[in-house]
Amino acid sequence: MVGKTGLFGLALLCASFLLPAPVQAGYFMLMDQNGDVSFTDTRPNQSSRLVVVKYVYNNSKSYVGKPGSYRFSRAYDHIITAAAHRNSLDPMLVKSVIKVESDFNRFTTSSKGARGLMQLMPNTARNLGVTNSFDATQNINGGAKYLRKMLKRFDGNTKLALAAYNAGPTAVETYGGVPPYKETMRYITKVMKAYTSLTGHRYPLAANQRSFAKSKKAAKLYKSITADGVLVFSDKPIQGNRIVED
Repeated sequence: MVGKTGLFGLALLCASFLLPAPVQAGYFMLMDQNGDVSFTDTRPNQSSRLVVVKYVYNNSKSYVGKPGSYRFSRAYDHIITAAAHRNSLDPMLVKSVIKVESDFNRFTTSSKGARGLMQLMPNTARNLGVTNSFDATQNINGGAKYLRKMLKRFDGNTKLALAAYNAGPTAVETYGGVPPYKETMRYITKVMKAYTSLTGHRYPLAANQRSFAKSKKAAKLYKSITADGVLVFSDKPIQGNRIVED
């Protein structure tokens, strides 16, 4: 005869077999024939012209990297992931921007009046349809949409998009590149460091090939296959990968 405690334990054990196994969420970085990069949580079918550059697991912890590295909240991960996918952005890049902009404090306001997690200026927020910048969902969706607009405006150049996010697109266009503002240069460095701390690797800037001036010759790409069969494009041969086309 099983007591009440035993029955309860048995019920929990049975329930554990009925529950679905946790799935490790991640996303695909894709590249089209023009070298344009996008991000999705769904692998494209075989008839798609998009090729998978790599698959990245979203396994961020409260902190990663060496002692003293950046610490990251996971409170808004579901909002960040949805907003990033909606705007074809790397979720970890959006999370890195939030880390540098507000350190995950959704009620913060800068001395210049920027508000919320992604520090939206009131006029910018209005143009993006954000009615409450302290609302996490509205702010992240608005910030991701604005970052996507900056990437489109500056031809996929992530450095220039981040510079425009910080200093405004007019400043980037005036100087024809990253404006010589110490704050803006530090900002880009901080976002890139946060991304590396969060993911363990550098942001794939090489994937954003075309420059703002559109004057540079496209870099040579090596096409290779990893040991587990993933197709990879890179600007340098990757040791251990099988090169299938130069």
